[in-house]
Formats: sequence, C-alpha cells, structure tokens
Amino acid sequence: MINSNIAALTLMAAKPGWEVTGTLDHIKIFTLEEDTLAIKIEMQVQIPSELAFSLLSDFALHAHWNKYYLSSRIVQNVTNDDKIYHTTTPSVHGNNSNDDLILVSQRKPCKTSDPYMIAVKSIALPCVLPFNQNYCKSQIQCAGFLIYSDGNNSSLVSYYNQPTTADTSYFAANFTGLSEKTASACIQFLESRSSNLNTTSLCDNS
Repeated sequence: MINSNIAALTLMAAKPGWEVTGTLDHIKIFTLEEDTLAIKIEMQVQIPSELAFSLLSDFALHAHWNKYYLSSRIVQNVTNDDKIYHTTTPSVHGNNSNDDLILVSQRKPCKTSDPYMIAVKSIALPCVLPFNQNYCKSQIQCAGFLIYSDGNNSSLVSYYNQPTTADTSYFAANFTGLSEKTASACIQFLESRSSNLNTTSLCDNS
C-alpha cells in the first residue's frame, strides 16, 4: 500500500502531455486529460526546500491555507515517514460534509537532483474509520507534492491531484479559480512561516 502510494505519484508526475491552462506571478497551472482530469500546480516559493517539505508533510497544518480541509488529524503512525490522517472537507454537491482516511507518505531525496516527495491517497480501514452517517465519503485517487530546491532559499513546489470520476465535473468547472486562490494561500502560508521561524531564531540568538 505504501509503495503503491509513492509509485502512483511518481508515475503521474512523469506523464507527458501536461498543458498550461493558467499563469500568475509565481504560479503555473497545468491539466492532463486522460480517463479523468489531472491537475498540476507549480509554485515558486521563497523558502528552502527542506522547510517546504516539513511544513507540507504535516497535513494538520493544511487547514491553515487550504479551504478544502475543515480538519485533519493523525489517527495512526504506520512508520516514521508514513501516516494515516482522518480528514473532513466541505461538500462539493451541497450534501453533508465529506470525510476521508488518507495515507500520507513522505520521502526525502536520495540524491541532490531528486525532489522531496509527499504522496497522498485514500485508503479503506473500517476498524480505524467506521461508517458515519453524518458524512459523505470523499476519495483521493492520487495526489501529492514534489519539491525541488531552486537555490539556497527558494523552492519549486509542484502539487498534483487526480480526482475521482465522481468529482471530475466539479473540478473541471471550478479548478482554475480554486487552484489560483489555494496556490496563493499556500505560498503565503509557507513564506510567512519561514519568516516567523527566522524572526524567532534572530530573537533567540540575541
């Protein structure tokens, strides 16, 4: 299960045919249309890649910048680098809120040219997340981040998402506006956290 999580993100990132559908300052949006629509968002962030990896690996922090998450909490540590989260998200169809159980697998680069990797997919473990009639089920087929170093204090963060067939029509109609806002919020969150850490470090040294 863990190996397939990493492999799925690696395979999606390596696929040819990504088309640019939008550009903003420090943000570039791509789509890939196969059986379902896949989305890629590149973000230029002025923080070290290792720090970006640390902040994005913690899905409990995602609700601070991604309005798609209402809550996210760890329910099981599988390994030091693989964790299971229970997440809740707003409904995209006007029904009850959604909940999901996701496996988050994080990997540091084996060599300097490799990216940091954070792979995400939904899993089914009824013993961990029993059925709750107050929620509708959501599902992530394949998603995650590849983070490349672009200098000492700069990173290229690429976010990938392949929604399930049930959510494709919603994302096709709304992904550009949502992606631009979410990417801008992500950049602001990462850079503000980096600034706060630097300020704290300066105060401690003084």
